[in-house]
Amino acid sequence: MIGCPDIVFGHKVNLTSGKSNLILDFYLDRDNPADTKLYGPTLDRVIKNYRKTPRDIVVDGGYASKVNMNQSTEKGLVNFVFNKIVGCMKNQTGSLSKEIRLKRWRNGIEANISNLKRGFDLRRCLWTGWLNSQIKVLWSVLVYNIVVMSKTFVGWMRSCNKFIISSSFYQKES
Repeated sequence: MIGCPDIVFGHKVNLTSGKSNLILDFYLDRDNPADTKLYGPTLDRVIKNYRKTPRDIVVDGGYASKVNMNQSTEKGLVNFVFNKIVGCMKNQTGSLSKEIRLKRWRNGIEANISNLKRGFDLRRCLWTGWLNSQIKVLWSVLVYNIVVMSKTFVGWMRSCNKFIISSSFYQKES
């Protein structure tokens, strides 16, 4: 279009979340590689950092490829679902209900991503330079995780009724 600047894509942020809604892993890339190329290294980092292979995994359709499906099997994942099926691929789950539950959970993760983008201003980074971009993403993920943990803890306290918070303190004189 005339008079419009060219769109320049910045760095790609790859996020990994778990059942707790915490961000378990993130990867910031200088370029904009295809998601299919990020799947294997991300899975390897999660296995290395947590010393455990996840039993279930569900990922965005952009990660769908025969190579990634084979990697999932080789690494010992029991249930894996790609939101978009490519070619002759088939999601591997114990049952159709398991596949549906994982897909629904994946849809819920979109809310976490949206929260990070909008609530923690990760939709675009105005900080210049590679190092500053890394710092911005790291701090955004860190604060997001602290908020998630705080909300979980407060919810647990309320449900257990173990703590009574009082706004005043009275001590009787003896």
